Amino acid sequence: MMTRMFELQLGKSIEIYVDDMMVKSKVVSKHLGDLGSTFGVLRKHKLCLNASKCSFGVGSGKFLGYMVTHRGIEVNPDQIKAINDLKPPQNAKEVQKLTGMIAALNRFISRSADRCRPFYFLINKWKGFEWSKNCIVAFQQLKEYLSQPPIMSSPEADKVLYAYIAVAPHAMSLVLIWDDNDLQKPVYYVSKSLHEAEIRYLPLEKAILAVVHATRKLPHYFQAHTVVVLTQLPLKSILRTADYTRRIVIWSTILGAFDINLPHVSRSGNTHADSLATRATSSAGGLPRIILVEHLDRANEVAKGMVHVHEVRVGPSWMDPMVRFLKDDILPEEKSEAEKIRRKAPRFWLSEDHKLYKRSYSGPYLLCVHPEASELLLEELHEGIYGSHTGGRSLSHRAITQGYWWPGMQKEALEYIKKCDQCQRFAPNIHQPGGILNPLSSLWSFAQWGLDIVGPFPKAAGNKRYLLVRTDYFTKWVETEPLANIRDVNAKKFIWRNIVTRFEVLRNLISDNGLKFDSKAFRRYYCELGITNRYSTPTYPQGNGQAEAVNKIIVNRLKKRQDDAKRRWVEELPHVLWPYRTTPRRSTGETPFAMTYEAKAVIPLEANFPTLRTNSFTSDSNDELLGRNLDLIDERREKAMIQLVYYHQKLKQGYDANVKLRPLAPGDLVVGATKNPS
Repeated sequence: MMTRMFELQLGKSIEIYVDDMMVKSKVVSKHLGDLGSTFGVLRKHKLCLNASKCSFGVGSGKFLGYMVTHRGIEVNPDQIKAINDLKPPQNAKEVQKLTGMIAALNRFISRSADRCRPFYFLINKWKGFEWSKNCIVAFQQLKEYLSQPPIMSSPEADKVLYAYIAVAPHAMSLVLIWDDNDLQKPVYYVSKSLHEAEIRYLPLEKAILAVVHATRKLPHYFQAHTVVVLTQLPLKSILRTADYTRRIVIWSTILGAFDINLPHVSRSGNTHADSLATRATSSAGGLPRIILVEHLDRANEVAKGMVHVHEVRVGPSWMDPMVRFLKDDILPEEKSEAEKIRRKAPRFWLSEDHKLYKRSYSGPYLLCVHPEASELLLEELHEGIYGSHTGGRSLSHRAITQGYWWPGMQKEALEYIKKCDQCQRFAPNIHQPGGILNPLSSLWSFAQWGLDIVGPFPKAAGNKRYLLVRTDYFTKWVETEPLANIRDVNAKKFIWRNIVTRFEVLRNLISDNGLKFDSKAFRRYYCELGITNRYSTPTYPQGNGQAEAVNKIIVNRLKKRQDDAKRRWVEELPHVLWPYRTTPRRSTGETPFAMTYEAKAVIPLEANFPTLRTNSFTSDSNDELLGRNLDLIDERREKAMIQLVYYHQKLKQGYDANVKLRPLAPGDLVVGATKNPS
């Protein structure tokens, strides 16, 4: 409603935000006329003003939380006083209060994300609260900076705005300025913390992201003004490159909607931005708000007594004999070396400036690189502005395409990749096994069991969420018990009730090294029974392969039977275990039921659809057949053992065919995991 009423004056003599209204005039003589036109509109629409909330003829005042004066837009002194009176936070809640107060002043704080980074770390829930030395220094520097806050200005219409960019490892910042009679005045500071994948962006990508973030935060400035981004990075050429990453294409489309000029400024011509970046991170007080740039026509004279730095020349290399032969026709004294140089010489060429080049089979001449400079070249190609952390083979090919060559460059590139922290830390996981398979088998029934916990599942009756599973390594028989809590007492009762009292005292028990299987009471218990407890590898619990395979089968079949009734998994568990126990296992060729009870199971289907076996059933003949089966059980189990050994051999043969051993030797570089990655 207000914007429609004051459509003609809006932006010229009046500014409106919801129910706040300010009448402005550049010249005092015109102020009464502007007030008169404003009151005329109010009378026309029969609106009244609250006289107690009105001020007239003021040179400055608060508007939208800022102090608007003839000098520009200034910080509200009450907000600065609130931060200065604030005591160091004692908990995360007080840190949130501090960051909220800083967020209200972000427009006036250069590189606010970088300055306040220690505070943001304390808000993370996965970290404990600790007001460290870095927080104390950052808090003090923030107060010192706000003691002389910068004054923001409002640019005139159609004025060109300039943007300076500062990129840090974990943050990026941008400042908009405009030129007022050769005096650069700041308009707005923009800063953003980088998260997750953004931290791994190249400096070039971070700079483009800073401009994109500024267009999203300050679209009104970018739509009303031409913005010139001053940076030494070739942003314009990258945005026009067709074969770059997808995010660059998206950013190019976003920036294409605004009038943005991206000139390339050399490092020597970008000293002003360097000064601004240095000032933003300095904690010294009394710094001027205008950067003075002095031009020196000649170098300063060296003071007496000053120590001179002498040039350090590179050492001898493989290129020296070849250069001497091509330049002065001098060969090494050793005949074998002289023959090598004479035979390789046609492949090289010495330029007029005495640079050695190698003739390429697929392109122009390749510049030969000194061994001491090869690592610096690889670092620039791998991690520089145009680097993308490519692999070793691609890195050596890229060096060749750029026109460089040296002996053993591919091997050196591979070694360099192994030393790159980012490449090793964020490399794809190697799924190829690094060690041979060692199958575990049992010599007789119920001698060796695997024990594991599955869950958590949806809460069932009795708050049961976990499933304790144990599997015999020979017969493949499975016993389970739903549990509400995981405790060593439950594991002890389960072993006694479902294994010892039903079958026999087991010899070996394989489990992980969790507290429920490795407590003092549990160890004392199986020592009393003479049980040997073996643990799977802590870093690779899948080493208990038998238990993991059964867990996978149980979970998959429960998912198929539950549908929407996920809390009924305890009732569905017997329907899952029965098919497993009565299905022949490929490893033994027998069903777990037959290996356990020495007889074939009669499934419920045979009661409704009788087979020849069920039709010819009689009690007398059945008892006789059971006795014969018991007499032949040893032979049957021996046959199953032979089948199991054969199965393990074939399994090991197929697994070991894909193994690529990666042994560690003394001197190898490894990445150590830390609890606090920062």
